[in-house]
Amino acid sequence: MIILINGSFGVGKTTVARLLVKRIPNSMLFDPEIIGFVLRRLPKFIPLKGRTFEDFQDIVLWRQLTILTALSLDKIGFKTIIIPMTFSNLDYLNQIRSAFVDNGIAVRHFCLTASVEVVRDRLMRRGVNASSAAGKWVYPRAEYCCEIHAKPEFREHIVTDENLPSDVADDIIDRIRALANES
Repeated sequence: MIILINGSFGVGKTTVARLLVKRIPNSMLFDPEIIGFVLRRLPKFIPLKGRTFEDFQDIVLWRQLTILTALSLDKIGFKTIIIPMTFSNLDYLNQIRSAFVDNGIAVRHFCLTASVEVVRDRLMRRGVNASSAAGKWVYPRAEYCCEIHAKPEFREHIVTDENLPSDVADDIIDRIRALANES
């Protein structure tokens, strides 16, 4: 099974993913941002279809490597792969999700949501200053993500505004168990 944990920057995806890894036997966290960081640092003379400096998810190779890595982790025997990633482009999310399903892997997608004010507060508590270089990129993106992730296309939603990360992790586990019991 692959658990995709989507949501805005600062909403708590990675924190929840780490808690899930501790609670779900034979699971692992796979963070595809690492692939993106590597690809963005490759010299410009190396052609990468879709390369922009706005979002590494635009790089076709990033999506391909994300899919291949998760499929490889599944093949070597991890029962559950937990992927925290901000997907705001529905086409990219669907491309990745479909690739997993086409390869016979069950996928659960949870989109963590929170108000823009809560996300800004969480980013500030992390030390991301709105006027820093990182902050000038992440704050507008977080606002956009808060808006778009509320849309039904990004469900299954979990509101995190007033919930502790451990409560969110429990909610995800409960939802997975409930679906398994229905089968």
